[in-house]
Amino acid sequence: MELRPYQKNCKAALIAALVKDGKCLAKLPCGAGKTVIFCSLIKDIKDHGANCLIIVQKNILIEQTEKELYPWIGKVAIYNAGVGKKEIGQITLASIQSIAKYEGDLNFRNLIADEIHRFAIDNESSQITQLIDKIKPKNVMAFSATPFNIDYFQNISYEIGLETLVNQGYLSPIKYIGQKNKDKINLAGVKLVKGDYVESQLQNCVLKNKDKIFAQVEDAISKSTDRRKIMVITTGIDHCEYVHSLLPDSQILHSKRKDQKHQLDRWKESGRILVSVIIPSEGFNFPPADCLWFFRPTKSPTLYLQAAGRILRKYDGKEYGLFLDYGNVVNTLGHIYNVDDPKKKKPAQEKICYNCEAYNHPHRKTCWSCDTKFLRSCQACLNWIPTGLNVCIHCGEDQTVERDSIKNTTLSAYGTDEEKKHIVNVWHVNFAEMTDKNSKHMLRIRLVTSEGTRIVFIGHWHENRFELYRQNIKIGVDIEMKKKNKYWKIERVL
Repeated sequence: MELRPYQKNCKAALIAALVKDGKCLAKLPCGAGKTVIFCSLIKDIKDHGANCLIIVQKNILIEQTEKELYPWIGKVAIYNAGVGKKEIGQITLASIQSIAKYEGDLNFRNLIADEIHRFAIDNESSQITQLIDKIKPKNVMAFSATPFNIDYFQNISYEIGLETLVNQGYLSPIKYIGQKNKDKINLAGVKLVKGDYVESQLQNCVLKNKDKIFAQVEDAISKSTDRRKIMVITTGIDHCEYVHSLLPDSQILHSKRKDQKHQLDRWKESGRILVSVIIPSEGFNFPPADCLWFFRPTKSPTLYLQAAGRILRKYDGKEYGLFLDYGNVVNTLGHIYNVDDPKKKKPAQEKICYNCEAYNHPHRKTCWSCDTKFLRSCQACLNWIPTGLNVCIHCGEDQTVERDSIKNTTLSAYGTDEEKKHIVNVWHVNFAEMTDKNSKHMLRIRLVTSEGTRIVFIGHWHENRFELYRQNIKIGVDIEMKKKNKYWKIERVL
């Protein structure tokens, strides 16, 4: 089998690192062919008469890796209690849980770990660390799409970006579609541990909103009519079972199912929708998968990238992978092209197209999915103008007005003292001083409500108060410019 050009470069870089340090780490996107690269390395090892131990983290990956190894080196020894085999040979494929319990001597010159981010190799008491101490291999090789916070290898021997491989035609592009605001689940009260939501609390919170789960499933079905193989990621087993009950023709996969292999094979052969927790979200290789319903809110870039990677592989008739985001992960972590180690940089925030609900890069002026032009309101006349224009096409007003320092505050607006009527909650407010064409002093107030509605007021100072105009309607507004506990108070005068 012939390696792709970047795979050849990766193999050469790994060999160079092994010669220098005896260990190497490759960072390649999901679907880039990490298994093909280490299969080529193992073939070279076998041809030179050396031995090698390959370890994976999940039992479900044993059979898949064995099939991918066979065209390169033929049959290999399997050491895994889950499949009922305990063989040791020149080339041995094992799960870490089983091989860590092996009581005899293990003499392997080479060790390869797939999906190294799952092994806690920096922890001295972890199974893989104890295995390395026991075997003392000369060469340690590791592969992952998300090797975040791993200090054992000191540096990455080779890496290539996802966007590069998409542009070169080796991987499918991904199309994002977000959910409607009314269907979003409020996660207030769900605690974070090690940077992500506590799974039990997250699942309980989600299951309290079964009406929204139903709405999400209904919405996903309507947006996936042209998809052939759909994967669904949920927050936990109970959530998984509930979603499965809403999709009677679907297959289901989680740790308590004794028929996992049967369910997975049935989905591959004749099924359309596979509902799971996270079992197939890492290392699972099935190119026909072309759609992902992501029902699991997360702050983990590893989980996000690994799950999205299931729909990136090329396949006949597959133009792109469709990612339906019901966990708000794109807004939390950014576009899959931009996600990196969270300690290094913050992800870019995406903008959602109001026409097709597709996610777009924050700097785009048109939607990549439907070519809709993004608009914003003129600061002076409030008419809609295309994003990026410096001069309004309606009134000619300059749009590059310097803003003042009053921004990113939180505000609540109320009615008069007599009414005490609550009008709107606002989570972002921006004040800016400006002048009109006659050099008359003006104030612009931009509000973004908690529901996502954007409101812009432009006003003139008149008789000790501003007269604000919104869609040609004059509104008298008293503004208290005193800040208290980071809150601004605006009283609307009727």
